[in-house]
Amino acid sequence: MKYAIISDIHEDIKSLREVIKLTEKIKVDKLVCLGDITGFSHLHHTHSHTKDADACVDLVKKNFDIVVAGNHDYNSINRMPKHLIRHAKAQSSIPKKTWNYQGEVHADLSTDSTDFLNNLPEYYIETAHNFQILFSHFTYPDLTGSTMIVPETKKELKAHFNFMKRKNSLLGFLGHTHINGYASSSGNYVRFKEFGFTKIAKKQQIIFGPAIVKDGNRSGFMIFDSIKFELSIIRVDV
Repeated sequence: MKYAIISDIHEDIKSLREVIKLTEKIKVDKLVCLGDITGFSHLHHTHSHTKDADACVDLVKKNFDIVVAGNHDYNSINRMPKHLIRHAKAQSSIPKKTWNYQGEVHADLSTDSTDFLNNLPEYYIETAHNFQILFSHFTYPDLTGSTMIVPETKKELKAHFNFMKRKNSLLGFLGHTHINGYASSSGNYVRFKEFGFTKIAKKQQIIFGPAIVKDGNRSGFMIFDSIKFELSIIRVDV
């Protein structure tokens, strides 16, 4: 099975259309979106003249087989992620480094698009041959990436590996970080690598992929072959 895994569209309809065209040429079996379909900010993005939240949601809804929610998706419909709900129910303080969405422009969404985003899960378990893949926007317990805390050490990543173990998942694919290329961790530390092709080991690991939103030369997506255990990180140039 060949998966195209994209993340962090941020209403960039041009990049999304280009990636879908590329996946058609590559002939993938399934398209996966790791969230943040919406969420445009003048402070972080440059595609103000072509941003289209509703068109992006509609295109994802029509073309993608697996879609999970990102923090900006929930924010655009005023939905609180489970991570913050748990804090509220426990009457504990909200984590200090929570996203404040400064400079974010209100997403103009239809009722259908709002309903689609509201029904998105925070993670998805995919059975691929004789193993399972966990797809999420970010790491457990903050699966939608509602905080600005980036886990990098073995201790910080432990919660996500334990969550993967409970879900019987060998691989975990994540977005959120807008990384240049990709990063992976099998539990000890995070390795950062450039765009390109690699064979990956058949052992439990987390893989962080790039964003497709136009962002200098960092835009890209992943192709994962679950039979050959081959991973391609493809740059997007729109």
